[in-house]
Amino acid sequence: MTTWRLLSLATLAASLSTAAGQAPRPPAAAPEQGEVTLRVTVNLVQVDAVVTDRQGRVVSNLERQDFELLQDGRPQKITHFSFVNLVPPPPPQTAAAPEGPRPPAAPRRDQIRRTMALVVDDLGLSFESFHHVREALKRFAGQHGEEGDMVAVLRTSRGGAWQGFTSDRRQLLATIERLQWLPLGRSGVQALAPIEDGAAAPQAEAATPGFDADSFTDEYFSTSTLGALSYIVRGLRELPGRKSVVLFSDNLRIFAPGGTSDRVLDAIRELTDLANRSSVVIYTMDARGLPALGLTARDDVSSLDAQTFGETLLSRLQQRRAEFIDSQDGLNYLAHQTGGLFLHNSNDLAAELVRVMEDQSGYYLLGYTPDSSTFDAETGRRLFHKIQVKVRVPRLQVRSGTGFYGVPDPPPPAGGGVQPVVAALLSPFGSGDVRLKLTSLFSHHGRGGSFARLLLHIDGRDLSFLDQPDDWHEASMEVAAATFGEDGTPLDPSHRVYTLRVRGEDYRKAREHGLVYTLNHPVKKPGPYHVRAAVLDSRSKRIGSAGHFLEIPDLGQGRLTLSGILVRSLTAAPDQPSDQEGRAREEDPQANAAVRVFRSGAVMRYAFQILNAQVDKRTRRPKIETQLRLFREGRLLVAGRTAPFDPGKQNDYRRLVGTGRLSLGKPLEPGGYVLEVIVNDLLAKTKNRAASQWIDFEIAP
Repeated sequence: MTTWRLLSLATLAASLSTAAGQAPRPPAAAPEQGEVTLRVTVNLVQVDAVVTDRQGRVVSNLERQDFELLQDGRPQKITHFSFVNLVPPPPPQTAAAPEGPRPPAAPRRDQIRRTMALVVDDLGLSFESFHHVREALKRFAGQHGEEGDMVAVLRTSRGGAWQGFTSDRRQLLATIERLQWLPLGRSGVQALAPIEDGAAAPQAEAATPGFDADSFTDEYFSTSTLGALSYIVRGLRELPGRKSVVLFSDNLRIFAPGGTSDRVLDAIRELTDLANRSSVVIYTMDARGLPALGLTARDDVSSLDAQTFGETLLSRLQQRRAEFIDSQDGLNYLAHQTGGLFLHNSNDLAAELVRVMEDQSGYYLLGYTPDSSTFDAETGRRLFHKIQVKVRVPRLQVRSGTGFYGVPDPPPPAGGGVQPVVAALLSPFGSGDVRLKLTSLFSHHGRGGSFARLLLHIDGRDLSFLDQPDDWHEASMEVAAATFGEDGTPLDPSHRVYTLRVRGEDYRKAREHGLVYTLNHPVKKPGPYHVRAAVLDSRSKRIGSAGHFLEIPDLGQGRLTLSGILVRSLTAAPDQPSDQEGRAREEDPQANAAVRVFRSGAVMRYAFQILNAQVDKRTRRPKIETQLRLFREGRLLVAGRTAPFDPGKQNDYRRLVGTGRLSLGKPLEPGGYVLEVIVNDLLAKTKNRAASQWIDFEIAP
């Protein structure tokens, strides 16, 4: 069962201490252009267009008169025109340094420039292509990513959710590592089926006259892929920035062997309409790369008739080429209809992803007033209006959405919808009206198993306290929290209302130092999770939300693992007399595991668990070495010496507790830091020997 505890100031003094609120940081610069949402209404239709030169570079210096806009072949007067620049500012020049753990900054909505869904079509990928896609995604996630980008890795077999979008590279890599091939899709083990003797064998007569089982299966999975894309596009609709979907697939057929598949074509048109209304550009990528369409070593032609060998082989190779081209028609058509690119015949899929990012450096926004017949009540839902954007400047190319159904966007709901605190919980972005800081730590208990320890700091200055007699003060707030699995499903969400009553000195400390909620959340399955929490002040209606990535390891594999790192600070020197519990008398209320803001010159105390350590059969003791490393902005500052770990009187070697101290004096300047703990088990096998964990903190002046 999930348990909540509101830590009073007295309880905090005995456990984590009272957390101090952080001073608000100045907001980062917003994009040059505000957030743009495309609209299709009776008074305005907006279309976005990308213009490139012959080298594929985005052209940004065109004027209104350089464009021509047509609906259903008829020219339209362009009444709205602007260029949306998405090029981020250049990063500051710094000397090359070793890369270390770097805590991600939680983005605000107005900071997002690009929101990209990388969609793995596991309904239509062969095992061979799936491997190449996963490796390309790992390479891309490990090497690329700019400030202002939100990225998610989703699957067509599982759909997706907003919580998958993140700027945290760790979360992306963890999601990619857990991708698995789906053998029940419309592709087999290999991207191209080999030529075999049975390839030309006569087909058995269908059990049902006129029924083609292969075509039905292919059509079913194709429409399933398009349905998943529609679900993802709907989720993208309310997100900020330049929104795009990159689909990795082996095939998406529009034309069945017997002719056009109306079901697939209708699904593509519905998706096109939804994408254009949502300002989502769809890029498609043939994951098969540059295929060998000629004769290969995998082809078995040993039993072909010698007299007709050449003719038969040529016929089958021609059939292979024709099937390959037909399998691309849906990918090509979908990208063209939404203003994206169809990327194919390249074995470097990661480089093609970089090309997609470069293609989203900016776009033109064109608007016009449609004719009154565009939204005819009788024909609107079945009449697809074609849009065409032309550029009058020679040697330039333009791409845009190609149309919409004659139905205006519905008006926004009046006063209803999701509760504000729940909406803040579901959104992938932090909101700062009530300042929050969320820390999630993995831990393990022998009987209870793995769990996530969630620490939520609430700035007391953002709560509306009502003054009452006898120096009592009361505040009311709603608190919602949930962990989201890799498919975006919320697990054990909580939504409760709390009333807080404090008086005197406790009230003044609550306002100055804030409050901490702690939640021990059992997690049954290992894997990556996105943890989110939101708080609504009941009187002012101000909302705050925060998110954090957490990965629960699989302890059943016997691999050496570290829990999260708990830190706290003592303002007293290490040799100062302490109380009976061995704790220095003066504690810093700012520095605990929830907030982690330390004063310069303080002493940091840290603790962690070592799980699955091996034991020497002769001595019945583990043989472990530990090392500390300190980073600032990804730069390695200090690498401590490797030292043997002494378990002391601990006898449960599967769950060892390690502790230590770290002086934060000179030459450490104020700023953000990362502490990394590395553990080596000298008795374990090579692949299970090392484990590491890190925690970020700040040194205040």
